Amino acid sequence: MLELFIAEEQGHSSILGRFLDTEGIPRLTRHWVDRVFRRLRKLAGLEVCATVLVTAEVLAIPFYQALRDATRSHLLRSICMRILCDEAAHLNYQALTLGIIRRPLCERARVIRSLLHSMLFRCTALLLWQQHHTLFHAAGWDSRRFWKEARRLFVRLQLRIRHVSQYAGCTDPSEELRLD
Repeated sequence: MLELFIAEEQGHSSILGRFLDTEGIPRLTRHWVDRVFRRLRKLAGLEVCATVLVTAEVLAIPFYQALRDATRSHLLRSICMRILCDEAAHLNYQALTLGIIRRPLCERARVIRSLLHSMLFRCTALLLWQQHHTLFHAAGWDSRRFWKEARRLFVRLQLRIRHVSQYAGCTDPSEELRLD
């Protein structure tokens, strides 16, 4: 399943790359942030990989919302909408994955992991803002709006993860997870 998820992310990159080629915009060949995220993903097991991926997913939403809002290109707006729809589904999948992984942990371990995830999120959000504040400004976003939207999505994700970890494997159908 993780392979399908990564393949879909690579599909997003491919679509955006073809758009850049069509518009005559040079592609970014390498970026140190991408290398850092790839290295973090490979450091440990599934939990670290899923945590890094979901952090990128959460922050991709305000980024693609701003990109959609900043452009006049109907094609790019459509691409952004497709990616935004996919990212929403990815967040549900990642919340389920992390919730199940964290299920057997004691409460203290879950809290520590949640705090570490929060630190990763904040650092990544700061980096995203620093790297792309021009795009956000072009879309009419100031730093307050960016942080408010990013935090809202992250808190919602954390609640979903906690809910899954509390109710994963329950036998009472009334306690099943609803990720609406």
